[in-house]
Amino acid sequence: MTYPGNNHAFSGRYNRRLVFNLIRTAGVLSRSDLVNATGLQPQTITNITKDLLERGLVIEEGRLQHRRGAPQKLLRLNHRAGCALGIHLDRKGITAVACDLAANALASLHAPMEWNNPEASLDTIAHVIADLTLKCEGIPVWGTGIAMPTLQEAGYEEYVGAPGWQSWSQIPVADRLEARCGIPVIVENDATAAAIAERHAGAAIGLTHYVYIFVGHGLGAVSYTHLRA
Repeated sequence: MTYPGNNHAFSGRYNRRLVFNLIRTAGVLSRSDLVNATGLQPQTITNITKDLLERGLVIEEGRLQHRRGAPQKLLRLNHRAGCALGIHLDRKGITAVACDLAANALASLHAPMEWNNPEASLDTIAHVIADLTLKCEGIPVWGTGIAMPTLQEAGYEEYVGAPGWQSWSQIPVADRLEARCGIPVIVENDATAAAIAERHAGAAIGLTHYVYIFVGHGLGAVSYTHLRA
């Protein structure tokens, strides 16, 4: 399976992210493998992998002997170079987990929450983030994702979230928590977040089409189609 890269200079961030994700999902890859998978020029791959190595995101190890040519050095993910926190809000409380770059769980927490009291709940979430960060064994925390049964995107004329969560749609959750905790925060609908997680680290890896059904205090569904260039 190939994931086309872009050889335009302005697409450097996209190409770096593409190469990083290929190494992360494959386990180990050589630079030749990356050239074949992306269609990028060998020099571009050399520059990207050099950057990833200098950032400590990947590790170079061993050599793979091909039938012809010099042995190829292998690149693998440095899964402890960083971690992310995932927090799910529902009526039963807060479920939080810290995962390294390979999606391995480092620590988890559960805390009660007044789900119908956003102001009090934000204080609780901030404490959970602080407590979970301490459990990450010194691994840098890159950010936090908040999954909740509501949608906060601008542009909706009417409330489109789960019943009872209307008051949350008026609260800038990400901004408030970023100010409190000092790390980037992203807020996403819980069904959408779960579908994305399956695409990048679960059963949907490699699929171009799938439907995810989320069962909570209601039903949510997400249809995913990945269009390749």
